Amino acid sequence: MKMVLWVIFIVTLGMSFCQAADLNRSYSLTFDRAGVPQDYVFMRYETSGTPYNGFGTIPSNVNAWVCTSATNSTNGACETSASVSSNSPYMQSYQSRSMDYGQNIKLSFTDKSTNVSKELIVKGFLGNGCVIHYMSYYTSCESSSPASLYLHILGDQLKLLTGGEWKATLMLYQRNSNSSSVNLGTWTINLTINVTDTGSQQIYFPRFNTASPVVNLNLNNRPGTGNNLTASGSASLDMCLYDGSNSTSRQVSLIFSDEGSPASNRPGGQFSVYRRGADKSQEANRLDYEVTVINPVTGASQTVSNGTEIVWQNTNQRNIQRQVALPGVPGVSLCVPAPITLITPSFSLSNKNAGFYTGQLKIIYTPTTQQ
Repeated sequence: MKMVLWVIFIVTLGMSFCQAADLNRSYSLTFDRAGVPQDYVFMRYETSGTPYNGFGTIPSNVNAWVCTSATNSTNGACETSASVSSNSPYMQSYQSRSMDYGQNIKLSFTDKSTNVSKELIVKGFLGNGCVIHYMSYYTSCESSSPASLYLHILGDQLKLLTGGEWKATLMLYQRNSNSSSVNLGTWTINLTINVTDTGSQQIYFPRFNTASPVVNLNLNNRPGTGNNLTASGSASLDMCLYDGSNSTSRQVSLIFSDEGSPASNRPGGQFSVYRRGADKSQEANRLDYEVTVINPVTGASQTVSNGTEIVWQNTNQRNIQRQVALPGVPGVSLCVPAPITLITPSFSLSNKNAGFYTGQLKIIYTPTTQQ
């Protein structure tokens, strides 16, 4: 009888296979400036490569990450070469890590609408199972945990962003202590930060430094022309609407109203001013006027009815908006232009009492993102 003996050899080799590779991730954050996050962690210990696996091997938990430039913040500016460090402040225990810990990376964020750029500080550090340390530094460590990258932005940096959609792309090269000049992988991290600023929503009048401008109705009875028995007038007021989010709102609602005092026999939809100190119920103490507004989407003049809402859609079109410097809002912002005109129809002077006429025109502005 012939016997066949199968012998199986199992051989374990002390080798490290670095599994580093390219990575492409996208992250987004939305917040209002009234409640800025204390710390935005967008990458929380993202692992790469294999851990330490035996004496004499090259553990990937000594990997490091460097920037593509030391000075240009377009894709992140920080150290471009990795080095060894085992001293503070480059190394800390997990327990003693402070919130602001990390290596500084200068990164440029650009507002999608205005192309204005602002440089923020991103902080990065590594965890390797033993300690945490700055991301561009190696440290010897025999651990079963692979290297892992931690990236975050502190709230004091997020506060630098005004309302709008801010975008940035951070690019990092992965290095290893055994080949510190060779890129083992390129990590591309796309960031979008949407910032609203509802506290700065405003109706802006470019010619005035106040939200309550005083406007003259410009009444004219054209004396000396033979037509001085009647008067009429017209006054224009430039107005721009800001939604607190760089005019990304797709819909605008406006309600125009006067002070609501008596106005018997007034033509429907019109507004009124009244003789100061007089009986407002008497028509002789009241002047009526009309309001029109330019629809920013169509460009057409639209008659406004007292107390009735008007709604405009698609007000987030950038080609209809205007760049302005708004009070209380840093930098340049986009607003929706909506000039108004106050028209006083012709009336008989003999029917009105002489005096100083005043009144209020109230404008309620509501931006929304609904379709």
